[in-house]
Amino acid sequence: MKKEFSSILAVLLSASLVAGCGSTGFGTKSTKDGGDTQASINGTDFSGMLANGNKSGTADDQSSADTSDNQSGAAATGTQSGTQNITASPTGTKDVLANIRNKYASATTNSKNDFNEPIYNVPSNYVFTFDCNENALSSVYYDAFGVYTTIDFENPDKYIHNCADISLENGQIIVEPGSVDMFYDIPESTLTADTNTYDSWKVESDGTWGSLSKLYLVQKYDLQTGEELARPIITPFTVQHDIVSTTVKQKIDANNNYYLEWSPVTGASSYLIYQIDDDFFNLVGKTADTSIAADNLMGQLDTDKWSEIVNQELQENGYDTTTSEKMYMNSDLHDFQNSKFAVVAVKNGQTSGISNIVDSNELADLLPYKIASNNIEVTINNITDMPTYVTMTTVNDKTMQMLIDYHGCYAKYEDESSTTFYLYPKVYHTDLSPFRITIHGMKYSDFKEQAPAIGVRQDNITATLPTEKTDAEVNVSNVPDPEKETGYTEQIERQKNPSQDPYTTQEEPDVQENPDNQEEPTGQDGPGAQEGPGAQEEPTEPTTPEEPATQEPTEPTTPEEPATQEPTEPTTPEEPATQEPTEPTTPEEPATQEPVEPTTPPSDTTGSANQSGSNELLAEVAGVVSQNLTLIEQQSGVSIDSIVFAESPLEEWIASCLIARSEYIPVPVSEFPEGADVEGTALKLLSMYRQNPTSGVVSDIQYSYDYQTYIVTYADDSTDRLNKTVEELKKAQEVAGSVAGGLSSEYDKVVALNDYFCTNASYDESSMATDVDPSSLTQSFIDAHTPYGILCNNYGVCESYSEAMALSGRLAGLNVIIETGDLYGAGGHEWNRVSIDGNWCILDITNNDSELVPNGLCNITDSMATELLISDNSAYTFNAAATTDAYEYYHMNNNYAESVADLTDKLREQLNGNTVAHVRGGEGITEDDVVAAVQQLYSEGYPIADAYFVYNIAVITE
Repeated sequence: MKKEFSSILAVLLSASLVAGCGSTGFGTKSTKDGGDTQASINGTDFSGMLANGNKSGTADDQSSADTSDNQSGAAATGTQSGTQNITASPTGTKDVLANIRNKYASATTNSKNDFNEPIYNVPSNYVFTFDCNENALSSVYYDAFGVYTTIDFENPDKYIHNCADISLENGQIIVEPGSVDMFYDIPESTLTADTNTYDSWKVESDGTWGSLSKLYLVQKYDLQTGEELARPIITPFTVQHDIVSTTVKQKIDANNNYYLEWSPVTGASSYLIYQIDDDFFNLVGKTADTSIAADNLMGQLDTDKWSEIVNQELQENGYDTTTSEKMYMNSDLHDFQNSKFAVVAVKNGQTSGISNIVDSNELADLLPYKIASNNIEVTINNITDMPTYVTMTTVNDKTMQMLIDYHGCYAKYEDESSTTFYLYPKVYHTDLSPFRITIHGMKYSDFKEQAPAIGVRQDNITATLPTEKTDAEVNVSNVPDPEKETGYTEQIERQKNPSQDPYTTQEEPDVQENPDNQEEPTGQDGPGAQEGPGAQEEPTEPTTPEEPATQEPTEPTTPEEPATQEPTEPTTPEEPATQEPTEPTTPEEPATQEPVEPTTPPSDTTGSANQSGSNELLAEVAGVVSQNLTLIEQQSGVSIDSIVFAESPLEEWIASCLIARSEYIPVPVSEFPEGADVEGTALKLLSMYRQNPTSGVVSDIQYSYDYQTYIVTYADDSTDRLNKTVEELKKAQEVAGSVAGGLSSEYDKVVALNDYFCTNASYDESSMATDVDPSSLTQSFIDAHTPYGILCNNYGVCESYSEAMALSGRLAGLNVIIETGDLYGAGGHEWNRVSIDGNWCILDITNNDSELVPNGLCNITDSMATELLISDNSAYTFNAAATTDAYEYYHMNNNYAESVADLTDKLREQLNGNTVAHVRGGEGITEDDVVAAVQQLYSEGYPIADAYFVYNIAVITE
């Protein structure tokens, strides 16, 4: 009989099994509403907050003359009824910076290194010189310094290259460009847009620092004693190039494909994309665009990689397999694992400096490569036995579970009575070709009749999953950009010295800062100019601005004679001259870590940060942050210290700024030495944003090199957010006290809070159906993505569940953190990790709130979450591995089975008193074992209606 094709729908489990959501931030910068930024909070004048970007100084410095206008502005924000406004100015305002200094004064720093002030735009042939004790250094001078291509210069998993030659002459260590092999030393005049081979530009060292735009000078030995430093001192520096480099970001699109995106270079005609594999580079792409997909890097897939069986059968029935159908994706990343990429701009036949280098391995766990098997065979009794997920192999050969998309799939069968037939579905959120499922046991006619019901199940699940991956956009330039010279400086200067009406809304600039075209203090030495990490020389009067850094580099001047330093051990770091004496952030004890001054790079080609301006801005922002946090504490009755998450002074300062809704987060090196690592600090900012959820919704993060300041754009109104912070803290404290207050064990507290949120809150499916426009988000959408949704409205998405747990759990005395990543590869998801008796466990309350499998993800291990919850590793930086199942919910309730016999016994025991049974199987229990147990119970007369195997849990219903 002729084979027939028909379009059908197929099966997924109920929507309560998997609920995911997009990340809190969004990829497009929001447009600010000028009216909202003038709002006050019931008579307290907040219109002057730096957090709102309108006025300089603290609230104590502002006038309250415009109170009526500000109150009308507050009404316009749409604050929901029941939200209590902050009503009074704070008394006894806390000093945030002083508190941070005191808190960490005796703490051991978690950094392996110390940092010096960065140096920007040194000439490409610049030579560093350092005075030293020649006798002490004579046997180790060649290891005293190194210049590395990565700040993580001791990481064995990275390609580490030291591109410096070290010599010792006349009491000085000389650090000069060495053998910059291969790609790092491309002569800018020889690489054109037509270059497409490696050998055409491979050259020997030409006496420059090469084509990379940022390098790291590392001091490893004390220059007076010759002793190895316990913590090496890192000085980031950038190299001046005629054409500025771009900044590259790696991303994942809505169909789980890897792609690169970079900032445009003015006047560039094309961009060259290089794949870096350990010690060599390959030109793998060339484009005039500012992005490129993985499948365009090294050519399209070969036809011999496609599924011959599937293609042949589809072609026989008129299905097009010649264009878009493929069985592999992200294949270049799989074939060249641990690949790194960089981009070079081509302008007027010359190349720019090399961009930052991104490592695709950081996203490897999230990137599907192929279906583990292109032909899956199943035996079913009814349509609900159809598989929900398919196992995918990732680009690093791990596995992940992804949803099967049955919509629009084809069926092939001999006749309506056939009990063996074939389906060709696709994988949800991929562009892979259909794969084959061979089905046995059920008549095709019965299968087709029941198909619409399982299509509804699929729709219920996918309604709660995002259609694209979204996150806060981080626009931090790899190096200062001379072609974008005024934006942030003008914005911050207007903030510090407003010349117009202070209530005038100020627009966000779209350009990066160029320190070199700003007025700079003279006499600023290089990496050794500080008396120990974090210290600062007193700035001198600024000189007349020099020509832009794009001019021809001048010859280095004769090295200045550095001041002689005493090698004695200081008891505390010297304080910056621009600040009142304060406690140090982190005391630096060892005298062996005191660097010696290098010569000063030529002032017309080298810029450094506006340290005086950044310290002034720090003081201003600290005053506003201190006032806002005091208001929050007084009105909520909750101490910020009890809910803030941070592990270092820098992290706590960032967290405090976010909670207080400051748009400016200054991190001057004089106060926070590790802030010299610009990219690393940006990652810390994202982590603090995740872990301190009362900050609301961040849409954009940028950086001013001149002011050493991160500029944060929020998608929601700051006045409304501050009020809601008070309300959600009140509610979290109430929940912590009433639900967990009388409990002594950490396990009981975790389960009680989990059960409370499962019982009293609902998943907000309407929020996930909303089209996301970051410039005009609805208030209900924002609430559903913050703790306010679950705590105060009793509905929200996964972010709201996990963030409500973080606040309530911390107030109940628990150690709770937030984790972000993917759920079934379908999009962004957020859940918790909780510490019970010192052991980390995974807690996903969003998916524990399930009628079919209650608490299926309650205190589980990493191995239990494998293929389901896939972390993006961005929410926290420490080790929180979940390795013990001792606190897993089903273990604790004696509903755990290691063998088929034990599984059958426990299912029988539950069915004797209930109509539903749940038993978690050990790692050795398979779906076939569950089928065997069900058949045994059925033979004993139990009227079993349905059976599922979800999260390794057998679910039997009568």
